[in-house]
Amino acid sequence: MTTISLLFDQDYRYLGELTSEEGMFAGFMLSKDGEEILGKQISEWQTSGLSIMGEKRNESAAGAAYDFFEDKIMPRDKRFTEAFRHWVIMNGLQIRTCSPEALGCWEKMLALPFEAEERCVLISAIRNLPHAEIAKWSKALDGARGKAATK
Repeated sequence: MTTISLLFDQDYRYLGELTSEEGMFAGFMLSKDGEEILGKQISEWQTSGLSIMGEKRNESAAGAAYDFFEDKIMPRDKRFTEAFRHWVIMNGLQIRTCSPEALGCWEKMLALPFEAEERCVLISAIRNLPHAEIAKWSKALDGARGKAATK
């Protein structure tokens, strides 16, 4: 199953999107801001993997103890999307996973004069709606685009 996750900074600026397939990296598309903030790191992850903190529980007669270690998750690993989601949160960014239908609405929103926060709130509201409801949003956004074009 293909998953599309939109990335935002804390000011709701759109940074780009991650496309994954069955949890594995399939591609990044970055905005100009995203390229500046994430471009170098994404290039590094594609060759050396995404670093995450792993833990291992060890049982002994004295009780349980945990060992922590760095683990590298490669892009073709089925754990990559979850590791990336964790990295995003740990680095103060925001992520919104969308259906392909909701992504179509997102693309329409980009063509409208919304503030960054308004776009982020709208996609958060519609991303998990039933397909019929997303279709209504899509039609409404088409109407708004038509009106914006005539102004």
